[in-house]
Amino acid sequence: MEIIGRRRIFYSISGALAILSVVAILFFGLRFGIDFSGGSLLEVEFTSARPEVLVLAENLRLLVGEARIQPTGERGAIIRMRHLSEDEHQAVLAAMGPEARQKRFDTIGPTIGRELRQRSVLAIVLVIV
Repeated sequence: MEIIGRRRIFYSISGALAILSVVAILFFGLRFGIDFSGGSLLEVEFTSARPEVLVLAENLRLLVGEARIQPTGERGAIIRMRHLSEDEHQAVLAAMGPEARQKRFDTIGPTIGRELRQRSVLAIVLVIV
């Protein structure tokens, strides 16, 4: 296969893919996780059966607003929510009930998240270029 002789075809394909990548990012946007937007992640495990996700979401909605809950295993859950203070963290644990045991709690402030987001967008732009 003669690559050098057909380099314009390969340049055209590469250029089209780069343009499609930019259009996809502009159209669909980037969904940043907690690491890039700031927030808190709480992983809990229940000693007995895990409550329904809708019940957990309703209990948390009054305390922290919207929270994304991902069931893990038979009795666990990972909860992603806005940045919490220590008092709010303790209130969320209390709202989970006495059967909830905290396995992990991570929180990233909005300033660090904003800096990570800026650097990651810059990296994406440089890769596309």
